[in-house]
Amino acid sequence: INAEYMGMNLSFCTTSWFMKANTISQGWDTPELQDLACKTAMGPTRNKNNQTYSIVFTHSMGNLILAGGLLSQKCQFDESIKWYAVSGPWLGSQASVNLQEYCNGSKYWDAAVRHIADAFGYCDGKDLSKAYISLLPTYPGLDQLKQFSIKYSFGGLCGNSAWGIFSKYSVALEALQSIMSIPKPNDGMVSKNTCYGGFDANYTTWMDNYQWPFYYTGSNHADSTCRNGDGGSSTPCKWYNYQIEKAYSMETKMLLR
Repeated sequence: INAEYMGMNLSFCTTSWFMKANTISQGWDTPELQDLACKTAMGPTRNKNNQTYSIVFTHSMGNLILAGGLLSQKCQFDESIKWYAVSGPWLGSQASVNLQEYCNGSKYWDAAVRHIADAFGYCDGKDLSKAYISLLPTYPGLDQLKQFSIKYSFGGLCGNSAWGIFSKYSVALEALQSIMSIPKPNDGMVSKNTCYGGFDANYTTWMDNYQWPFYYTGSNHADSTCRNGDGGSSTPCKWYNYQIEKAYSMETKMLLR
């Protein structure tokens, strides 16, 4: 991903870096993707004296890629890394189950859904892309990933509206969640239960409050990157910025001790 994909304010960060990679024709279990995710999360200055604190945001399949890196021991987290998992398909994607029939042409694509399918790379020719194959709920190893989010995440964001904040994605995601029979509530791609699946239900309280680390709001899958700004009561950008500012404040307090 890059700064345009994630729209948060980075002014509180001393340094910032993004992962940019092909996450369409490769699944979350691709070793090279996991290695890159780990290197990005750890940062180029992780072991230098001028860095004491990091905040990591992952979106969608990026959550699984990073968790896969932790599973394969390509990196390790400690208390100085604050991980926030956003819109993660921790239990797999119901859409992936139904997509193959659309990719091979046996079912008709609505024009709006075709737009979003092209934008998110659902199909590789007439086959389901490798990324979405790896999101099948029965895909080997998928059920081993959520343990790392449960253990290391300090917060998360899950959306409950396919329409979300009005944007070019609203109509397509609204249509997609219906055509693909994604369980409601959902963000147009990931259901509530699937997103919640990466967190310990016994210790996690979700609130529609951007100042709370576990934010459950009326955003769709695209909105949760902050690329569409804030709208109405759904304020994903404020949530990102608040978590960053909070982390900055905590680091400052540590340095003043």
